[in-house]
Amino acid sequence: MRKAPVLVAVMLVTGLAHAEASAGEFLQLFGFSSGKTRALLFLSVLFILVVVFRFLYSRHRQRMSMQESATGRAHRVFEVFQAGNLVLMAYLLLLTAGSCVFGVQHTLQWGGRWFWYFLPDSIVLLAWALLLQLAYFLWPGRPKFLVGLCLLGLVTGFLLVREAVNWIILGTIFGLAMVVRAALRYRFLLIRSFTATLVALLGFMVVFSVVLGSLPAGSRVNELGLVSFEPGTEREIDFSGYPNKDNYPVCRFKYNSLGYRDREPDGDVRDRVLIVGDSYVWGDGIPANEQTLGALLRQRLEGVEPGRFGVVSAAYPGNGIYGYSRFITALEQRFRPSVVVIGYLGCADLDPLDAQFLMDSLPKNGFLRNLVVNLRLLQGVHEKSVTIGCPLWLQSPPLSRVVSALDVIVASKPPSRRCIVVIDYFRLEPKHPLAFPKDWRVLQLPESLRCPGHHTQYWYAKDVHPKPALNLRLAEILADTVRDCVGK
Repeated sequence: MRKAPVLVAVMLVTGLAHAEASAGEFLQLFGFSSGKTRALLFLSVLFILVVVFRFLYSRHRQRMSMQESATGRAHRVFEVFQAGNLVLMAYLLLLTAGSCVFGVQHTLQWGGRWFWYFLPDSIVLLAWALLLQLAYFLWPGRPKFLVGLCLLGLVTGFLLVREAVNWIILGTIFGLAMVVRAALRYRFLLIRSFTATLVALLGFMVVFSVVLGSLPAGSRVNELGLVSFEPGTEREIDFSGYPNKDNYPVCRFKYNSLGYRDREPDGDVRDRVLIVGDSYVWGDGIPANEQTLGALLRQRLEGVEPGRFGVVSAAYPGNGIYGYSRFITALEQRFRPSVVVIGYLGCADLDPLDAQFLMDSLPKNGFLRNLVVNLRLLQGVHEKSVTIGCPLWLQSPPLSRVVSALDVIVASKPPSRRCIVVIDYFRLEPKHPLAFPKDWRVLQLPESLRCPGHHTQYWYAKDVHPKPALNLRLAEILADTVRDCVGK
């Protein structure tokens, strides 16, 4: 057919637009900076292509025969991929529905203004899979073209897949489809029937839901109900293959009985220091536990006044003010610290959907909880929130949640607490929306230690995080501040 090359070219352009819908490197050249604008454009093109397919199908309907389309090796190969596409659609439907229910519901509490921004990227991939299904129904008489179209869909779909776990999921999906297809001797559910397609789609969604909801997802929280890593475990990570990490060393993470990167809390001490924070305090890019801020502060205090101070470090990547509030109120009841230290990153810590809040938002039902965690909806919602950043977080409804969390810290002051020290890594702006109480001590980094925006002996550049040298200098400054708080 002469029109086939033209349609292949159109599908190629559409596929590229689809593949770049998340990264924004393709259509951004034409002024489409919003990911949702690119998705809307893609769906519009999808509609136009469906109309074109329908028109061509009506013109050549007499020349096509369902018997001819059901014969030939090319058509049989296509049915395998088309069956895989059906299974993929079921998974994407489940992922998209879960993302909307779990993630978008939070924006509805803010008047629904940010609903559009929290729609999952999987909806674009789902639209592409739907286009393949429509192409099958509307043009059943050219199996070779359909095979090429389906392969194009697979390639452009895989361009969106950048994580190994997704490769495994997709590989399993298509492998399963091939096994079922072969077992049924290429009569797979009579997918040519639209009704059978819907039944199969719903069936696979049920299967995915049952499997993912039955797989234990782990508690992800410790005995205090705080988000944590698996208590008592060790893990070694080689960051050399991470494109956003510049010269990160191999890092070894050891977690104590509470699931935090620290040794077990000291026993009988006169004054205890509690440090809470996110990846800066946790030690992203810090090769060993002994080089984290908490460990170096403990070493410094022990060298000045042996036996007096104990340090408890409790940090989790992706936490913010809400998470710090939960950590402080829970850990103060157990350890009664004299000084609380908060590693504060400015606007980055105003995220109303931080790691602790999302964990607190998980369904109580075990099946639904496993389903949400195994679909990785927590990561998706958090990444969406971080992508939008301050334009969302500084709005009244989201910011009020952060302010309320700060008020909880102030109101829950136990008799043992003498002061709170805030490490201001990036220097608070005069018009910063979050005002700390006047009796809190805000410790600002000296000019020589601040992040200059490029690689230095103190800072990583790509994914901006402190190096061990900065933790060492900061521990010295923080030790003097702690001693001044409790009295030398």
